[in-house]
Amino acid sequence: MGALRGKTALVSGAAHGLGAATAAALARAGANVVLHYRASEGEARALADDLRATGVRAAALGADLTSIQETEHLIVEASRSVGPPDVLVNNVGDFLWKDAAETTFAEWRALLSSNLDTMFHLTRCCLPHMRREQWGRIVNLTASAVERGGASPHTAAYTAAKAAVWSLTRSLAREELGHGITVNAVAPGLIDTGDDRIPPGVRERMVAISPNGKLGTPADVARVIEFLALPESAFITGAQIPVSGGFQL
Repeated sequence: MGALRGKTALVSGAAHGLGAATAAALARAGANVVLHYRASEGEARALADDLRATGVRAAALGADLTSIQETEHLIVEASRSVGPPDVLVNNVGDFLWKDAAETTFAEWRALLSSNLDTMFHLTRCCLPHMRREQWGRIVNLTASAVERGGASPHTAAYTAAKAAVWSLTRSLAREELGHGITVNAVAPGLIDTGDDRIPPGVRERMVAISPNGKLGTPADVARVIEFLALPESAFITGAQIPVSGGFQL
Protein backbone atom coordinates (compact mmCIF):
# COMPACT_ATOMS: atom_id res chain seq x y z
CA MET A 1 0.00 0.00 0.00
CA GLY A 2 1.36 3.42 -0.97
CA ALA A 3 2.49 5.81 1.71
CA LEU A 4 0.02 8.43 0.45
CA ARG A 5 -2.98 6.11 0.19
CA GLY A 6 -6.11 8.03 1.16
CA LYS A 7 -4.52 11.44 0.61
CA THR A 8 -5.39 13.85 -2.21
CA ALA A 9 -2.67 15.73 -4.05
CA LEU A 10 -3.23 18.81 -6.19
CA VAL A 11 -0.51 19.61 -8.73
CA SER A 12 -0.71 22.90 -10.58
CA GLY A 13 0.47 22.97 -14.18
CA ALA A 14 0.19 19.18 -14.34
CA ALA A 15 -0.48 18.69 -18.05
CA HIS A 16 3.15 18.15 -19.04
CA GLY A 17 6.78 18.41 -17.93
CA LEU A 18 7.58 18.63 -14.23
CA GLY A 19 3.93 18.78 -13.24
CA ALA A 20 2.96 15.65 -15.14
CA ALA A 21 5.94 13.71 -13.77
CA THR A 22 5.08 14.84 -10.24
CA ALA A 23 1.42 13.87 -10.57
CA ALA A 24 2.43 10.42 -11.78
CA ALA A 25 4.92 9.97 -8.93
CA LEU A 26 2.36 10.95 -6.30
CA ALA A 27 -0.19 8.58 -7.83
CA ARG A 28 2.34 5.74 -7.67
CA ALA A 29 2.71 6.56 -3.97
CA GLY A 30 -1.04 5.97 -3.63
CA ALA A 31 -2.41 9.52 -3.69
CA ASN A 32 -5.54 10.52 -5.50
CA VAL A 33 -4.58 13.36 -7.83
CA VAL A 34 -6.11 16.61 -9.07
CA LEU A 35 -4.31 17.75 -12.23
CA HIS A 36 -4.64 21.47 -12.79
CA TYR A 37 -4.23 22.92 -16.26
CA ARG A 38 -4.67 26.37 -17.78
CA ALA A 39 -4.78 25.68 -21.52
CA SER A 40 -3.59 22.08 -22.14
CA GLU A 41 -6.89 20.37 -21.44
CA GLY A 42 -6.33 17.40 -23.74
CA GLU A 43 -2.97 16.49 -22.23
CA ALA A 44 -4.27 16.84 -18.67
CA ARG A 45 -7.34 14.71 -19.32
CA ALA A 46 -5.25 12.01 -21.01
CA LEU A 47 -2.94 11.85 -18.00
CA ALA A 48 -5.91 11.70 -15.63
CA ASP A 49 -7.23 8.71 -17.61
CA ASP A 50 -3.84 6.99 -17.33
CA LEU A 51 -3.68 7.57 -13.57
CA ARG A 52 -7.21 6.29 -12.99
CA ALA A 53 -6.19 3.10 -14.76
CA THR A 54 -3.66 2.51 -11.96
CA GLY A 55 -6.42 2.44 -9.35
CA VAL A 56 -6.41 6.00 -7.93
CA ARG A 57 -8.99 8.72 -8.33
CA ALA A 58 -7.89 11.50 -10.68
CA ALA A 59 -9.44 14.55 -12.31
CA ALA A 60 -8.20 17.23 -14.69
CA LEU A 61 -9.54 20.68 -13.82
CA GLY A 62 -8.87 23.97 -15.58
CA ALA A 63 -8.42 27.39 -13.98
CA ASP A 64 -6.54 30.66 -14.30
CA LEU A 65 -4.78 30.65 -10.94
CA THR A 66 -3.94 34.35 -11.15
CA SER A 67 -7.65 34.84 -10.40
CA ILE A 68 -8.62 34.18 -6.79
CA GLN A 69 -12.22 33.53 -7.90
CA GLU A 70 -11.17 30.81 -10.34
CA THR A 71 -8.80 29.35 -7.75
CA GLU A 72 -11.57 29.12 -5.17
CA HIS A 73 -13.81 27.43 -7.73
CA LEU A 74 -11.01 24.97 -8.56
CA ILE A 75 -10.72 23.91 -4.91
CA VAL A 76 -14.49 23.44 -4.65
CA GLU A 77 -14.50 21.23 -7.77
CA ALA A 78 -11.39 19.34 -6.64
CA SER A 79 -12.95 18.62 -3.25
CA ARG A 80 -16.18 17.45 -4.87
CA SER A 81 -14.65 15.23 -7.55
CA VAL A 82 -11.55 13.82 -5.83
CA GLY A 83 -11.19 15.21 -2.31
CA PRO A 84 -9.86 18.30 -0.52
CA PRO A 85 -6.11 18.57 -1.11
CA ASP A 86 -3.80 17.23 1.59
CA VAL A 87 -0.73 17.69 -0.63
CA LEU A 88 -0.22 20.82 -2.73
CA VAL A 89 2.49 21.21 -5.35
CA ASN A 90 2.79 24.78 -6.66
CA ASN A 91 4.40 24.16 -10.03
CA VAL A 92 2.86 26.94 -12.17
CA GLY A 93 5.12 29.79 -13.29
CA ASP A 94 5.86 31.42 -16.63
CA PHE A 95 9.45 32.13 -17.71
CA LEU A 96 10.90 35.21 -19.42
CA TRP A 97 14.39 35.61 -20.92
CA LYS A 98 14.88 39.37 -21.16
CA ASP A 99 17.07 42.04 -19.60
CA ALA A 100 15.39 44.18 -16.95
CA ALA A 101 15.92 47.32 -19.06
CA GLU A 102 13.87 45.76 -21.85
CA THR A 103 11.16 44.18 -19.68
CA THR A 104 7.85 46.03 -19.87
CA PHE A 105 5.78 46.80 -16.80
CA ALA A 106 3.11 44.44 -18.12
CA GLU A 107 5.65 41.62 -18.47
CA TRP A 108 6.94 42.28 -14.96
CA ARG A 109 3.48 42.09 -13.45
CA ALA A 110 2.59 39.00 -15.48
CA LEU A 111 5.72 37.13 -14.32
CA LEU A 112 5.09 38.01 -10.68
CA SER A 113 1.44 37.03 -10.92
CA SER A 114 2.14 33.75 -12.70
CA ASN A 115 4.85 32.63 -10.28
CA LEU A 116 3.86 34.25 -6.97
CA ASP A 117 0.15 35.11 -6.96
CA THR A 118 -0.80 31.63 -8.17
CA MET A 119 1.12 30.05 -5.30
CA PHE A 120 -0.44 32.33 -2.70
CA HIS A 121 -3.96 31.82 -4.05
CA LEU A 122 -3.74 28.02 -4.06
CA THR A 123 -1.98 27.83 -0.71
CA ARG A 124 -4.47 30.19 0.93
CA CYS A 125 -7.37 28.08 -0.37
CA CYS A 126 -5.86 24.74 0.73
CA LEU A 127 -4.73 25.71 4.23
CA PRO A 128 -8.15 25.58 5.97
CA HIS A 129 -8.59 21.86 5.20
CA MET A 130 -4.99 21.05 6.09
CA ARG A 131 -5.33 22.88 9.40
CA ARG A 132 -8.55 21.03 10.23
CA GLU A 133 -6.84 17.73 9.50
CA GLN A 134 -3.65 18.80 11.29
CA TRP A 135 -1.73 17.37 8.33
CA GLY A 136 -0.51 18.81 5.07
CA ARG A 137 2.38 18.97 2.64
CA ILE A 138 3.10 22.03 0.49
CA VAL A 139 5.95 21.99 -2.03
CA ASN A 140 6.78 25.10 -4.06
CA LEU A 141 8.93 25.18 -7.19
CA THR A 142 11.65 27.84 -7.13
CA ALA A 143 14.83 27.84 -9.28
CA SER A 144 18.49 26.92 -8.93
CA ALA A 145 19.45 30.59 -9.33
CA VAL A 146 17.62 31.32 -6.06
CA GLU A 147 19.44 28.48 -4.29
CA ARG A 148 22.78 29.74 -5.61
CA GLY A 149 22.05 33.26 -4.39
CA GLY A 150 23.98 34.84 -7.25
CA ALA A 151 23.12 37.11 -10.14
CA SER A 152 21.18 35.59 -13.02
CA PRO A 153 21.35 37.86 -16.08
CA HIS A 154 18.48 38.08 -18.58
CA THR A 155 15.99 36.59 -16.06
CA ALA A 156 15.50 39.46 -13.61
CA ALA A 157 11.70 39.24 -13.44
CA TYR A 158 11.63 35.45 -13.23
CA THR A 159 14.38 35.22 -10.62
CA ALA A 160 12.80 37.98 -8.52
CA ALA A 161 9.50 36.11 -8.56
CA LYS A 162 11.13 32.82 -7.57
CA ALA A 163 13.10 34.54 -4.79
CA ALA A 164 9.79 35.85 -3.47
CA VAL A 165 8.37 32.32 -3.61
CA TRP A 166 11.30 31.09 -1.52
CA SER A 167 10.80 33.87 1.03
CA LEU A 168 7.07 33.12 1.28
CA THR A 169 7.86 29.41 1.62
CA ARG A 170 9.98 30.05 4.71
CA SER A 171 7.37 32.34 6.28
CA LEU A 172 4.59 29.81 5.68
CA ALA A 173 6.72 27.02 7.12
CA ARG A 174 7.13 28.99 10.33
CA GLU A 175 3.45 29.89 10.52
CA GLU A 176 2.27 26.31 10.05
CA LEU A 177 4.64 24.64 12.54
CA GLY A 178 1.85 23.98 15.00
CA HIS A 179 -0.61 22.61 12.44
CA GLY A 180 1.16 19.48 11.20
CA ILE A 181 1.82 21.16 7.85
CA THR A 182 5.25 21.25 6.22
CA VAL A 183 6.16 23.83 3.58
CA ASN A 184 9.26 23.30 1.46
CA ALA A 185 10.75 24.31 -1.87
CA VAL A 186 12.45 22.43 -4.68
CA ALA A 187 14.87 24.36 -6.90
CA PRO A 188 15.28 22.72 -10.33
CA GLY A 189 18.28 23.47 -12.50
CA LEU A 190 18.53 22.81 -16.23
CA ILE A 191 15.78 20.28 -16.93
CA ASP A 192 14.97 18.55 -20.22
CA THR A 193 11.23 19.11 -20.55
CA GLY A 194 11.06 17.70 -24.09
CA ASP A 195 11.75 18.85 -27.62
CA ASP A 196 8.34 20.51 -27.88
CA ARG A 197 9.05 22.68 -24.82
CA ILE A 198 12.64 23.78 -25.56
CA PRO A 199 13.25 26.17 -28.51
CA PRO A 200 15.65 25.01 -31.26
CA GLY A 201 19.29 25.58 -30.35
CA VAL A 202 18.57 26.18 -26.68
CA ARG A 203 19.14 22.58 -25.58
CA GLU A 204 22.76 22.69 -26.81
CA ARG A 205 23.43 25.89 -24.87
CA MET A 206 21.83 24.37 -21.76
CA VAL A 207 24.02 21.26 -21.97
CA ALA A 208 27.11 23.41 -22.53
CA ILE A 209 26.66 25.29 -19.25
CA SER A 210 25.52 22.29 -17.19
CA PRO A 211 28.19 21.39 -14.61
CA ASN A 212 28.02 17.67 -15.39
CA GLY A 213 27.42 17.98 -19.12
CA LYS A 214 23.81 16.82 -19.19
CA LEU A 215 20.31 17.97 -18.38
CA GLY A 216 18.12 16.73 -15.58
CA THR A 217 14.78 15.06 -16.21
CA PRO A 218 11.31 15.83 -14.86
CA ALA A 219 11.50 12.52 -13.00
CA ASP A 220 14.61 13.74 -11.13
CA VAL A 221 12.58 16.63 -9.74
CA ALA A 222 9.42 14.59 -9.16
CA ARG A 223 11.25 12.10 -6.93
CA VAL A 224 12.30 14.88 -4.55
CA ILE A 225 8.81 16.38 -4.49
CA GLU A 226 7.36 12.94 -3.74
CA PHE A 227 9.79 12.52 -0.84
CA LEU A 228 8.77 15.86 0.67
CA ALA A 229 5.10 14.84 0.39
CA LEU A 230 5.50 11.62 2.36
CA PRO A 231 4.49 11.26 6.01
CA GLU A 232 8.10 10.30 6.77
CA SER A 233 9.30 13.80 5.82
CA ALA A 234 7.43 15.44 8.71
CA PHE A 235 10.62 16.80 10.32
CA ILE A 236 11.63 18.73 7.19
CA THR A 237 10.09 22.16 6.75
CA GLY A 238 11.31 25.54 5.53
CA ALA A 239 13.92 23.80 3.36
CA GLN A 240 14.89 24.35 -0.26
CA ILE A 241 16.38 21.35 -2.06
CA PRO A 242 18.30 21.95 -5.30
CA VAL A 243 17.84 19.42 -8.10
CA SER A 244 20.39 20.86 -10.49
CA GLY A 245 23.34 18.52 -10.94
CA GLY A 246 25.53 20.97 -9.05
CA PHE A 247 24.41 24.08 -10.95
CA GLN A 248 23.83 25.93 -7.66
CA LEU A 249 27.44 25.49 -6.51
